[in-house]
Amino acid sequence: MGRTARDRPSSLYTAAPGRGFRELISKRAEQHPDPLQRLPAPPGLCGDCAHRRLLVSVRGVYLRCLLARSDPRFERFPRLPVRSCDGYLRESSE
Repeated sequence: MGRTARDRPSSLYTAAPGRGFRELISKRAEQHPDPLQRLPAPPGLCGDCAHRRLLVSVRGVYLRCLLARSDPRFERFPRLPVRSCDGYLRESSE
C-alpha cells in the first residue's frame, strides 16, 4: 500500500534537511522571546500570579493554574483574560 497524506509528517513539524528539530523550535522562540507575548489573549491577573505555570510547546503557549490541582473551584486552563480570581496571589519580584 502507498503512503497517504495522513501517514506523512506535517511540514510544520518536519525540520529542513541538515537541521535538527530543536533548531526549528528555537527559531520560533526567537520570534517571540517573551512567551507571554505568544498567548492568544492578554493574560489578565494570570500574567503575574504566583500560582500560574507557563507551558510552551511547538503549538502554542498555555497558562495553567496550579490551584486547580487541589481546589475544584479553579479551572486548569482558565479562559483569558482573567479579570477576577479568589486565588490570585501576586508573584514576588525577587
